[in-house]
Amino acid sequence: MAKICVFCSASEDLPEDYLKLAREMGTIIGQRAPYLVYGGSNLGLMGEVSRAFAKHGGEITEIIPEIWSDIIVNKENAIITKDIQERLAKMITHSDGFIALPGGIGTMHEIYTILVEKQVSQLDKPLTLLNIGNLFEHHINHLKKLT
Repeated sequence: MAKICVFCSASEDLPEDYLKLAREMGTIIGQRAPYLVYGGSNLGLMGEVSRAFAKHGGEITEIIPEIWSDIIVNKENAIITKDIQERLAKMITHSDGFIALPGGIGTMHEIYTILVEKQVSQLDKPLTLLNIGNLFEHHINHLKKLT
């Protein structure tokens, strides 16, 4: 798997264990995959993942909506989209698999979009949830109850 997409928070108000996880994940991906795709930000977990990944010399593509174009890290490898929906669509098409770290509503939107596309056989790419502190546990349990 060459192109890994990471979904995670861009919030600056996060616990240190989340920041540490993001740095570790960026390092692991950087050691094993030559290409990182993410939502384009130098903030929060997104910034931690991309900085740790960059230390390994791989290629990074930021996909970011134009409303946030002021926080692009590397304009040369950025794809600017008109909105969040186009951003997620491009993240999906530019990636071979997905890893979700802690995040907010945006991260949940990304996760559920991947799950819906997998359910209706429109996507056959892996999704991994890093369930640190059982953050995703309620969502996982709820999904098990759905038909």
